[in-house]
Amino acid sequence: MTNVSSTSPASGPSSPSFDTGNNDDLENGKKAAMRKLKKREIENEIMTKELENISKLRF
Repeated sequence: MTNVSSTSPASGPSSPSFDTGNNDDLENGKKAAMRKLKKREIENEIMTKELENISKLRF
């Protein structure tokens, strides 16, 4: 038989704890998302300029 302790929950806390004082994970996530968007924006600008240059070529 298995001895189950009643002092520790089997699957962690029953309710999530909300730490309103520490938003580091949220801020880091926002910064990462902004970096990704900025990178995509720069890539789009480069592609736009390349397409403009291609359209200027005369065949």
